[in-house]
Amino acid sequence: MDDQACRDVACNVFGIRSIQLGDALTSEPLRVFPNPSSSTQGFELDVLKPNVNDGYQVKLMSMDGRLIYSNIFTKAKVVIKDIPPSAYLLEVVFNDGCKAVKKVIIN
Repeated sequence: MDDQACRDVACNVFGIRSIQLGDALTSEPLRVFPNPSSSTQGFELDVLKPNVNDGYQVKLMSMDGRLIYSNIFTKAKVVIKDIPPSAYLLEVVFNDGCKAVKKVIIN
């Protein structure tokens, strides 16, 4: 079974919906800037997905999988700062089940 068939089965059988990193070129649901950023300046998360008022969860995880930050927002623009310098994975989970993941660098 190829990768697309696996994704189709996962979506149909388990109800899993996600946005792969490669899909960001065509249907990017969010922007993170500046990236890289400084700890004191932080970064802005700009959600481009409709129905953002329904809420979405933001998780910032270290590269070894530890949860560094988590919150639920209902605004399209959010600033996150005072995060220790490192490389992180930013995961945004929308109420409709879609998920987007971006690499964020704080220096």
